[in-house]
Amino acid sequence: MKIKFILSTFLALAACILFCSLNSGTAYGGLGDITGSPLSTMTCSGGGCHGGGNYGTLTSIQVLDSVGNIVSTYRPGETYTLEINVSSSTGSPAGYGAQAVVLDTANAQAGDLDSIQTLNTRITSYNGRKYLEQFGLNSGALRVRWTAPAPGTGQVTVYAAGVAVDGWGNMTDDEPSAAVSISLNEAAGLYYSQSFLCANASNPTAILTGLTPGGTFSAVPPNIVFADTLGTINLLTSDTGSYTIYYNENGNIDSVSLRILQSDWALISYDPTNASHYIDNVTGDSIFQLACFGIDPSPIILGEQGGIFSTTAALMLDSISGSISNISFAPTLVTYTTNGVCSHIDSFWVVRDCSVNTEKIGKISSFSLFPNPSSDGVFYIENSGETSETSIEIYNSQGQNIDNLHFLFEAASLYTLSLPEESPAGFYFLRLRQGQKVQTFKLLRE
Repeated sequence: MKIKFILSTFLALAACILFCSLNSGTAYGGLGDITGSPLSTMTCSGGGCHGGGNYGTLTSIQVLDSVGNIVSTYRPGETYTLEINVSSSTGSPAGYGAQAVVLDTANAQAGDLDSIQTLNTRITSYNGRKYLEQFGLNSGALRVRWTAPAPGTGQVTVYAAGVAVDGWGNMTDDEPSAAVSISLNEAAGLYYSQSFLCANASNPTAILTGLTPGGTFSAVPPNIVFADTLGTINLLTSDTGSYTIYYNENGNIDSVSLRILQSDWALISYDPTNASHYIDNVTGDSIFQLACFGIDPSPIILGEQGGIFSTTAALMLDSISGSISNISFAPTLVTYTTNGVCSHIDSFWVVRDCSVNTEKIGKISSFSLFPNPSSDGVFYIENSGETSETSIEIYNSQGQNIDNLHFLFEAASLYTLSLPEESPAGFYFLRLRQGQKVQTFKLLRE
């Protein structure tokens, strides 16, 4: 047992010598957290790595706003400068090292560290958290941009420790400082989960930190529709754009800036010369039936290009073009996902079907539509072909089916198409179908 204890002590000391003498950062060297936080495995002082020096080493922490003021609270999502300063009151050390981390009350990463602003400084990811560290001998100042965490995080704490070194590359004649920390409380105010919202996202509800519920919400410009008294925004009926949202509770007013972004829009189709299409009346799924002896076509992307096709089935699927070379007779689900900030997903089924007669499938070219764009959501469709049973499907910019119509469309006549009254400005997709023949239009409501 005594031999085992001596060996364990020797290995721990060897690890300390190996990592604490590195000047590239303790987390970078693999030793972990030495900031004095609840996650710290050790400190490089006393029984740790560094000692023997006499520099009167001190470490301090500051968090600065965009104009350089020291803050004691943070607003969620805003950016600040985290500054760690290591100094000496006596002697002339060759340089300094430090480590810092920002944690919430559950000891998880609080916010984000990026954009280094000082020389010989690095950010190291270790065990799911980011650490600010020296990279070589530092002058004693380590600054980095810190983006505050999401609303509702509550109090966060910055932990840091520093060391003054003699520059000889060993642990003697160095002096670490005591570990220090500062805590920042979340500032009272009105917040949403993020500063921008995609029009195809779930309706967000306001977050009130330190404010009393029961007040009134308003927006400038007034093109945001609030779904309830809790500040929930109806994204489907609100216009895209930049807003200032206000919350007024008995004269106590707070505000937040918010943007609603147009979501990506993409709808998948196939050339109707070798595929038929229908919507399942029960599930609402979009199903394409490919001709039994036809080619295996690539889908047509209506809307946002450059996304990725995927499937969970054992298909030979090209992720870029969507081409499938081994479509079976069993229905197979394929998904197309756009790659924009406000991503959109369109899922559809493909199946080989010998009942599809490619000679009877074709494009309609007998319809014309005007005006496009329309300022009031009213469009006119002219039928220059024959009288026939016609169905119309209308999709919004999120790919959601918002209306279905079926009627006898007389030859040489006009049909007045009106978008639903609550439909906001933006793009829409219109599909006209006569039997297995299809014609599509992309509409714009201004």
